[in-house]
Amino acid sequence: MKNLTLEVSLKPFAKQLDRDFSKVASHIFSQWLPLSSQFTGVDILLWVGDGSEILEYRGQDDQQLEWAKYIGRANESESDWNQETDPERLSPHATRYQYFENPIDFTFGDIRRITRCLKITGEKLTGCPIRVGATFDPGPEFSVSKFKYKWHPEISTGGAMGDKSFVVSYEHLRADDRQYATFPHGIPEDTPFATFLGRQCQRYLTDMEFNYIWFSNGFGFGAENWSTLGPLFDGNKFDNDVSGIEQLKSKTLEFWHEFRDECPNFEVQTRGTNLSVGIDFATDAVATEELYRGHLGLVPPPNSPWAALDKNYGLELAGYLSRISELPDDESYMYRYYLHDPWWANSPWFDRYEQFPHDIYLPLAMSRINHRGEIESPQYANFMTVDNSWGELPADGAAATQLHMINALNDLPDQVSLVTWIYPFHEYQNATGEQYLLSKAFAEDWYMVSAINAGVPVSTVMSTDAFNVMSDDRRAVLKGTVIVTPVPYANSEFERKILGFIKKGAKVVFYGSLTHVGEKFEQQLGIIGSQGDSLGDFEMTNELAKKFSGEPASNRILHNAVLADGFGFAKILPELRTLSTVTTNSGEYASTVQTNDANVYWVRGSNPHSLVTGKYLLQLNEPDRYFDTGNQLRYVLEQFGLHIEYRRSDPHVQTPAMAVARSNNAFYFSVYTPNTTVETAMRFPLGVPILMGTEVSIENNLGIYHFDRAEHRECRLFVNQNGGTVSMTEYGPVSVIMKRRMEISGLDDATVFVFPEKGKTKKCELLLNSVKPNVTGEKFNYEVVHTEWGDCLKAEHVTGKLMCSFEFDDVNYLENGGKLDANNRLDSH
Repeated sequence: MKNLTLEVSLKPFAKQLDRDFSKVASHIFSQWLPLSSQFTGVDILLWVGDGSEILEYRGQDDQQLEWAKYIGRANESESDWNQETDPERLSPHATRYQYFENPIDFTFGDIRRITRCLKITGEKLTGCPIRVGATFDPGPEFSVSKFKYKWHPEISTGGAMGDKSFVVSYEHLRADDRQYATFPHGIPEDTPFATFLGRQCQRYLTDMEFNYIWFSNGFGFGAENWSTLGPLFDGNKFDNDVSGIEQLKSKTLEFWHEFRDECPNFEVQTRGTNLSVGIDFATDAVATEELYRGHLGLVPPPNSPWAALDKNYGLELAGYLSRISELPDDESYMYRYYLHDPWWANSPWFDRYEQFPHDIYLPLAMSRINHRGEIESPQYANFMTVDNSWGELPADGAAATQLHMINALNDLPDQVSLVTWIYPFHEYQNATGEQYLLSKAFAEDWYMVSAINAGVPVSTVMSTDAFNVMSDDRRAVLKGTVIVTPVPYANSEFERKILGFIKKGAKVVFYGSLTHVGEKFEQQLGIIGSQGDSLGDFEMTNELAKKFSGEPASNRILHNAVLADGFGFAKILPELRTLSTVTTNSGEYASTVQTNDANVYWVRGSNPHSLVTGKYLLQLNEPDRYFDTGNQLRYVLEQFGLHIEYRRSDPHVQTPAMAVARSNNAFYFSVYTPNTTVETAMRFPLGVPILMGTEVSIENNLGIYHFDRAEHRECRLFVNQNGGTVSMTEYGPVSVIMKRRMEISGLDDATVFVFPEKGKTKKCELLLNSVKPNVTGEKFNYEVVHTEWGDCLKAEHVTGKLMCSFEFDDVNYLENGGKLDANNRLDSH
């Protein structure tokens, strides 16, 4: 890993009345030494204020500055106060509170001293070079800002936290005659904010000895960073006017180029929006592709912490995967974790996450395939923040999260997962012919949000561009995965390439509307799109749902063509296997189909969300009234042998989010279970997955699990047997030959598949019903078999206990009795 970033506010430093800032720096770096050792560099992201200190900087060391010393919204707003529910203004949303009775005041000279102190102390304790970053936030939350709300309210036109509350990057400034470091005689009329910010940044970062800057809360990524609505989508229609879209795109790009003209040398790290690439473009024309390819020296946005805090893991992970499907300048990407909130009196590790590590393991189970066909994981990790709202540095939160983080880093994916999303990063942001298909991008991304929330274990992403440039040899990286991807754009390069790949045996599930389907797609796969009602409450028949009888589901869907990219269902054809249908006023249509190719399916996936007044995001339709079509994608995976069923009695109970990543030839299950009464029943192509440290009841060829709120478990074993309870436990090796042992019990005439650690197929020993010292066992046979998921050991008719042992990598040190065969494998069975 490249860089660990520890984010910290000034609050801990402001408690040092003696101004000995080295005490705080030593405390921070000492606390985080275990995790720091996993990285080649350590950064500190220093939250001084909201970035207004940069705007108001006059170039004087003795100038005092406003800083983030509050709990609650620093720039108060009546719109945040509800007199009926909070008559005494006790909520930090109603008024701001100073976090500490007598915090010290800071000058700009103090900021430089803190920056230097962090670098010197950090390098001494970690042995790593230390970089320190500054921050700029467009909103009203963190510190009092005269510049944004009194001197120059003309730039704060965004409505994310009330009317005129967020700075919009491409606005222009009115004239003023105040002194600034880089505008000593004031700001000329109509100066681009980008020019002013860039020039001030260049001076401030240089003077304060910062190494980079962080753009927070979507700054630089369009006008409205949190909402479903935007300049191109008002809730009723999309504005597909090409000239208007190009003009809106150019505004964002103009900001970046003007900023870079003034601040060319400092790295810019970005928080990004709370949504996905497709949704951002469809509503705000956020030109992510052109930002990535513009050589602008920016690090792409990480996963959104906001979605995770709202327990919307579909939104967090779909957004994250869409952003990393392509990267700028062959750059790596970032993972970010929300440990504490230094302003809003909550510490997510302790309260929002209840000390469960699901938002560590789920995002870090995600990986991407680059243009060279290589699996990539993040190289940057940020912890926001190491201090809490009271300026404390809690040791227990730091210790607990580091343990899980190190564990997750050890298990980073190195193979393609079971389900891979091929994402149209380029197509969503470019015109097709003479039009943009904004509704297609919007609907398809919202569908994947619902599919991941419904438990579809999408864990790998690649862009259509990466797929297009790969040779057949490099596409071998996709062996063993089910590809999920939108219906391709008609006559696109991806349409041609994916149809060709299907002829070579690829397993593919297409999703989305057939409104813009191409003739080549229709001809090869036999699916024919149709026109019908634009809005309706449709009855649904669903053959696939019969295999998921433990899941309550409505037989109706609510279809809104505005949110779902038109009508887009298919004609029912006798030569195709129709797996689900909808009945509308104009007739019956197919909504799930097995195509002409037995390995290829299409799922309509009507958007199961609706707009709700007063909500930033689309809201899932009432599950007792309407079927959540995100489940249909999970149901189709059963056709490929991936049966994942979430049994519950009430349709309002939220299903788990799951990732199944591949690392070191194992299958790692990372699961978030919002309601632990849910029973998870699974069977994979090789049998029931037996997770490490669990007992699983096998009923009707399904393994029944009762997951805790958060799980991260290794799986190296699949079992086929009629019934019973199978247990998988770690077993002490107690051996100078064996590095690791695992014991599997409860086997009853079972067929067993064991996936050894990578490179240890010939250094893996299976013993049947062995006893201490586990050197010999009952006679039985097993063999190495080749599967599309890798080499494994297969044994049949196994009853009792099975001991699985892995040798040390090098056992040549053994003396007097270490017997190896010609393949350097123990000859003990």
